[in-house]
Amino acid sequence: ATGLQRTALSLRAAEAQARATGPADAAALLMNADESHPRLLEQRAGYRAQAGDTEGAASDLLAAAQTARDHTHRTRVLYQAGLLFEEPLDAPERALEAYLSASELQIGYRDLFERCRRLLTASGDTAELSRLLDRRLAHGGETPVLVELYLARAELAEQLGDGEAAREALRSALALTPDHADALKRLGQLCLEAEEWPRAAEALIRLARLRQDREELRFIFFTLGDIYDRHTPDPKRARAAFERVLKLSPDDLEAMERLAGIHRSSGHLPGAIEVLTRLIKRELDPDESRRHRLVLASIFEEMGDLRRAEAVLEQTRRNAPTEIEVLVAQADFYQRQGAASALSMHLNRAIDDFRRVIGEDPSDVHAWPGLAQVLKSRGREDAARCVASAATALGITDVMMSPLVDARGAIPGAGQAAAHPDLDPVLSPPRLSNALRQVFRVAGSAFDKALPVDTRALGASKASGRDPLRAEVQRVAALFGLSDVQLLISERLPTTCLPISGSPITLVLGHQLAQHTTPEGRVFLFARALKIASDHLALAVRTSPSELALLLGGLLRGYDPEYEPQGVEIDSARLDDMARRVHKAIGRRGRDDLMPLALEMNGTQGYDPTRVGVAAAELGDRVALVATGDTPAAFRALLSLAGIHLNESDGTQARLRALRQSEEAFSLLSFAISDAYFDARHRVGADRR
Repeated sequence: ATGLQRTALSLRAAEAQARATGPADAAALLMNADESHPRLLEQRAGYRAQAGDTEGAASDLLAAAQTARDHTHRTRVLYQAGLLFEEPLDAPERALEAYLSASELQIGYRDLFERCRRLLTASGDTAELSRLLDRRLAHGGETPVLVELYLARAELAEQLGDGEAAREALRSALALTPDHADALKRLGQLCLEAEEWPRAAEALIRLARLRQDREELRFIFFTLGDIYDRHTPDPKRARAAFERVLKLSPDDLEAMERLAGIHRSSGHLPGAIEVLTRLIKRELDPDESRRHRLVLASIFEEMGDLRRAEAVLEQTRRNAPTEIEVLVAQADFYQRQGAASALSMHLNRAIDDFRRVIGEDPSDVHAWPGLAQVLKSRGREDAARCVASAATALGITDVMMSPLVDARGAIPGAGQAAAHPDLDPVLSPPRLSNALRQVFRVAGSAFDKALPVDTRALGASKASGRDPLRAEVQRVAALFGLSDVQLLISERLPTTCLPISGSPITLVLGHQLAQHTTPEGRVFLFARALKIASDHLALAVRTSPSELALLLGGLLRGYDPEYEPQGVEIDSARLDDMARRVHKAIGRRGRDDLMPLALEMNGTQGYDPTRVGVAAAELGDRVALVATGDTPAAFRALLSLAGIHLNESDGTQARLRALRQSEEAFSLLSFAISDAYFDARHRVGADRR
């Protein structure tokens, strides 16, 4: 017999065997038959499947596919093999391999495409899934099916990063169903991402005709406005788009801002003013409102309406008096108009506002650089340096202020020139009137006799020639033109720096002073003490407020037996006794010379004998600060005298808490940014160093 006859006989024999003894024996009968005929392999696969040999059945089907002579037959056999691999054998990878091979022959066979799609999706093989979709689309079909396939193709292309393919797939879907809203929305988004502005606008316009949701329409028209404003300039269309947004959402602040900008750029300034006015009324964010007001002011100026421009700027400044952006805008306005006096008044007012803010909250990190910047705008570079130094002392640093000071936060000082008597009227606190200073200069020796100092009570003894503190004091004394300075060292007051006499000048220093202060801080303290002593005010700082009030009350009681101190209770007998002692020490001739000064002192507004010591210390601090220019060192030194020690790592709040514990140090903070300090430095030339 021929090969074909033998195959036919084998199949007939297998059928008989299956009926007689079952499919397993039938399959065994065919195992040695000619395997080149697909029909025999298919039949054997059927017997093996019935007998439970699923793996063998699937293998026979794959072999049958290899020998099949047409695509239809091969597709069917591969599909059957895939079914066995997918479910009985639970081998999705092998099933997918069989299905894909079949899909390349006939993608439309039964549910072959859906099975391939499901398995590819589960495996995450987007590239192969994309190729599968291409084959399915090429096969054709009903419009709804093709639209769904094109949308799926677009989604896969996006995942693969192929934006062009995704857009092309969406355009194909829209060619079949022009009003497919989801396809239009996605196409518009992809065109925006690809910066295909005209095509994006076209898709969004078509989408707008289909949608009713107000929020979605707001997005569509806002995006159209953005395209026509920034990317394909068309002011008319851009204006129409943003106006449509405002019809949908009247309180859309961003749309108002964009519309105002379009009106302005196209020369329609009244329209810009109208929209900005609406925007300012609705804007709740103070920063944004301020920004819009500045734009409005610039539009008024552009129109030539300077009065309204200035009014808007002034109102904006009142709302935010220390906002540097506003201050600069108003200053620039006055400069452009050549209004020098208005500019000067504006900047001086800004300086006062910044000082007020700092006085209320010295930790305001924006006020300090703002004050420095305004001072620089006024041409006061040295005043800005002073502000930067004080800010550094508080631990506040800024990019703009850092170049104004050295690494420690100091600026050049005036040195010896700071002690010049001509500076006293500038540097003296209000409580330390000229008459009061003259009284102490004239009667200083007499006061020392009336209230002598007890060095033993201070635990003080003369310093040895080898004491390093002595050498430091002498260097500072020489800087101030002083030579006859006596120095006592106190064991009882280890960190003190106290002037106790002005004739001769005598200082008491704590033996541990060097351990708690820096060299720069000691220079400040020595300059402070020497100024107080040389002005014969040592008694004012070494004496208690009550004793000082008694002393000055006795001076006045000697001129007026009816005199009674105001604001302080002093026993009349003690007052009379002090009057005798003081006037005896002054002498008859001195009494007559001193009387006008004493009466003037008592009549000065704000005279308070209990605060004279505080005022004297403030004068010493101010002169020492002018001499050194080192505000950080000055603060640390004064805090050390009060027993308060700062660490370099301490932040602004910790430093402020420490300063508030020392009235003297906190008072120096205000002086360090005052016109009196700036003027004193200018008078002695420190501002030119």
